[in-house]
Amino acid sequence: MPLLSSLLYSILGCQTPEDFTRAYQMETLADGIGGPKSMAQPGDFIIENGHLRFAITGNRPSMGPHTAGGSLVDADIQRNNSRYANGFGNDQLAEIFTTVNINVAQINHEDGEVIILNDGSNGEPARVCAAGTAYSFISLFQAIWGVNTWLTPDKYISYSIRTDYILAKDDPVITMQSYILIGENEGCAADVSEARDMVSMTEYLNPETKLMDVAFDKGYIAGDFYLQGGSLNVFTPSIGFDEEGLIADLHNQQINMFNEPVFADFLAGVGDRVSYGIMNPKSPLLVPLFTSSQTVAVGGGLIPSEEE
Repeated sequence: MPLLSSLLYSILGCQTPEDFTRAYQMETLADGIGGPKSMAQPGDFIIENGHLRFAITGNRPSMGPHTAGGSLVDADIQRNNSRYANGFGNDQLAEIFTTVNINVAQINHEDGEVIILNDGSNGEPARVCAAGTAYSFISLFQAIWGVNTWLTPDKYISYSIRTDYILAKDDPVITMQSYILIGENEGCAADVSEARDMVSMTEYLNPETKLMDVAFDKGYIAGDFYLQGGSLNVFTPSIGFDEEGLIADLHNQQINMFNEPVFADFLAGVGDRVSYGIMNPKSPLLVPLFTSSQTVAVGGGLIPSEEE
């Protein structure tokens, strides 16, 4: 049975919106968002409403930190000014993509898929789906998965990672809804209407069970690589803008963030005329990696029962 984890990504604007939502494939750069960090190319996908615009890479390797497609690479508010039209927007985001156990979806010219499930013309939320077989994003973990598979092959079966990008007409945020599709599956065509909700990782963590214990031995942790990039000033509650000071303190205390991750209600970044944020509406985020190039935010987890 597929497993579900829901994360919410937001960009806030203060303009009077038009009442629409749509998803479409870019034909030229003029169809895209544009801006200092813009990476979308013809063949990628745009999903937008009267508040917001987002670009999602198609079946190609990303030109950003990611190594595959299906990630959210550009984001901006709708700017009702002709000088921002035709691909001259103000994107300052690096990249966001789903991770399960620090694995990511393999989506390229030959593998995986990125398709429009609903273009919004029927009045329902626009929906773009990206799905691919899970593979290790960080080479160190690939070796670990290999050892664990050899030791306990019954616990490490093949799965795919699917992310649906969802935007309704009046949404002030975009929802990224992620699924773990176990074994043989149909990717974006799979029926996920009865998918199980993951739970907050806080339900599993205790002195005997650490965050990566769940990923390495017990089940699944799901979240996202949230790569804001160097143009944004990172902000988190209780930490403020001094994340570098926090990381230095943890390092000096010899604290392993994979064992003792940072807890945050949300992560955000402030830029020039645009700001970004990520949160899980059902749970605090757990952050085992916290840098501009490799921030991971874990939003949920699941430890299957012996019968599953």
